[in-house]
Amino acid sequence: MQEKEFKNWMLGRDFSLATITRTLSYLRYIERLGLDIDNVQSMDEIMNFFAKLRNQGVTRKTLNNHIKVLNRYFQFRGIDIHLKYYREFRDETIIIMSDDEVQKILSVRWAHIDVNRRNHAMLKLLFATGVRINELIQLNWSDLYFHKKEKVWMLKVRQGKWGKSREIPVPPKVIKSLELWREVQVKTDPNAMFTTTQGRISHAYARNIITEAGKRAGVPYFHAHLARHWRAVKWLEQGLDLDIIKTYLGHSSVKVTQIYFKMRERGKMIEETKKKDRFFGSWEQIQPMEDSGGDNR
Repeated sequence: MQEKEFKNWMLGRDFSLATITRTLSYLRYIERLGLDIDNVQSMDEIMNFFAKLRNQGVTRKTLNNHIKVLNRYFQFRGIDIHLKYYREFRDETIIIMSDDEVQKILSVRWAHIDVNRRNHAMLKLLFATGVRINELIQLNWSDLYFHKKEKVWMLKVRQGKWGKSREIPVPPKVIKSLELWREVQVKTDPNAMFTTTQGRISHAYARNIITEAGKRAGVPYFHAHLARHWRAVKWLEQGLDLDIIKTYLGHSSVKVTQIYFKMRERGKMIEETKKKDRFFGSWEQIQPMEDSGGDNR
């Protein structure tokens, strides 16, 4: 990215310093996700990039933020590309998994002991800390340390969204799974927490493990970001303050975290209704109508 020239270009068009800083931060993050913005070969390359993010559970709002800054950068470069925005919905539905579904996923087993221990450690860490998949694959063993004063293991996320770091406590049972994995770990990368025979685990490889776990557990829609949603709601149910959850998840604003609170309250209302409103009979036998055109998620 031609950062210095782009910054001067924005200054010359009276963009505020806050907007300039935010724009550059977005573009650095997009580059870290794998899009070489100075060497884009075709519109298809950009569309494939956004399709991958969408499949990872990235919201339309976040994708539109990416599009805004990319259009701005392409304008600066004089490139004839103008990306269209995704249609945003007022309340983009967040799927919250049940505890039973989580237990089924964590009960999946793999034949080889090293693969089994690695995959279990990865899945447990996702559910226990709510880290994003990109953060998970970048973890090093040095990012895990014991806080002597608080007597708890802490995980430092070095490469969070917007380059911000944060720390999250890790439950003892998850630490035990990590220790078991480390005993048999393939030492193809001396630093990486999760590896394959080729080195540090890749995003695609990790995503395939997560997809396979979901399918084998009978939860075919499972992806890494759903573990993050579940973790946020469980923290809320356990009484953690919104500001604490915001910090652990690495949200830019508590307003983002409040989405989970709204989803939790919505879920409680629906469950209460199903338990008490029996005028038309039991709710348990209702199945989605075929080709109804509605959201059957």
